[in-house]
Amino acid sequence: MTYEIILADLSNRFGDQIMLTVKQIAVILRKSPDSIYKSIKRKSLTIPFQKQGARHLVSIYHLAHWINGDYVLSKTEKDKVEFKPKKKKVVDNSTEHYGTPISDRLFFR
Repeated sequence: MTYEIILADLSNRFGDQIMLTVKQIAVILRKSPDSIYKSIKRKSLTIPFQKQGARHLVSIYHLAHWINGDYVLSKTEKDKVEFKPKKKKVVDNSTEHYGTPISDRLFFR
């Protein structure tokens, strides 16, 4: 899955709602709201969230990046969540041998 597909799915589920509550996130992640709150308290939740009063909210954009694996917890600062975009794989097509017989590609004869 890509970030765009995940974001489209979240947008379809929640419509115009951009900020999600812990209960909504728990349903998506198949976790209990208590386990999410415990992760927030331990500062081990790697999804950036905003606190509004007693509520903890996460944007669908941050959640989509997190599901895609783009967020990591900084090793130096426990409170800091960093955005680490995935490196795209570079395919070297110069080593591919389309159209040549297999016997020409074998090293033993």
